[in-house]
Amino acid sequence: MGNGLQPGLGILNFGIAQTEWLQGCHMARFIAAIPFLAKCGKATETSFAHLLVYLASLDGSAKQLFFHKPEDDAELHARLSPILNFHGGNEATLLCCRDLLALCMVSNYRKDAEADQIVDKYNPLTKGTWDADSLQE
Repeated sequence: MGNGLQPGLGILNFGIAQTEWLQGCHMARFIAAIPFLAKCGKATETSFAHLLVYLASLDGSAKQLFFHKPEDDAELHARLSPILNFHGGNEATLLCCRDLLALCMVSNYRKDAEADQIVDKYNPLTKGTWDADSLQE
């Protein structure tokens, strides 16, 4: 994974296929890179912690904990808050990265809208709470 994360990833006990997926996952790499891009203090620890939260949000045993909930509607970045804690760093870079993460999130809500409606999964776009076009602009 780079940026000093490789030694800590042993905790995940990933096999070859999962490790290859992780190394090729653009979102995981971006989340792990943010503290380094913004020159934050404790970049390695923050990067690792944020990556673990992201991976937990994808795992079937924990992903429901991270689903969007109505209480996340009031603020665009609320659902992302577990991976938006940093020790210092360049504020302009952090703002840009935060907004890119939110853009990806809204794009995923848009992509998943139909499937979410079928299984009655909460999606702020299908509920009419958020407008994807205005948020993406």
